[in-house]
Amino acid sequence: MGAAPLPRLDVVHGDYSSSNILLGSADRPVTFIDCQTIGRGTRVRDLADLYRQSFVYPDPANTGARQLRSAALEAEGPQVFAKCAVAVTLNNLAWWAGNKTAAEFDRACSALHDLFDDIQEA
Repeated sequence: MGAAPLPRLDVVHGDYSSSNILLGSADRPVTFIDCQTIGRGTRVRDLADLYRQSFVYPDPANTGARQLRSAALEAEGPQVFAKCAVAVTLNNLAWWAGNKTAAEFDRACSALHDLFDDIQEA
């Protein structure tokens, strides 16, 4: 795959998942929570986190994963996307190993095999 330096120009959440986004209304903006990992990096890192989540908690058509992958590829290309997707997946699995049941961890591992297959197609 070759070298793929990770850009550091964007502000990233660092733990970007749907559980850390509170949707607003017409008179109230979207709010982000669990912000202790905000820093500089590439926006692809946050896109990859949502992409990973779309495999653990898939929608039937899997349109979210395709849209997130497309946005990440357009932003920085396949090598940066693959690095970020693998990194956030391994980080999240480490969290699941300590915070979820063995059955939940096994289910996530099975779902994430599909993610790795999908990355290879990118």
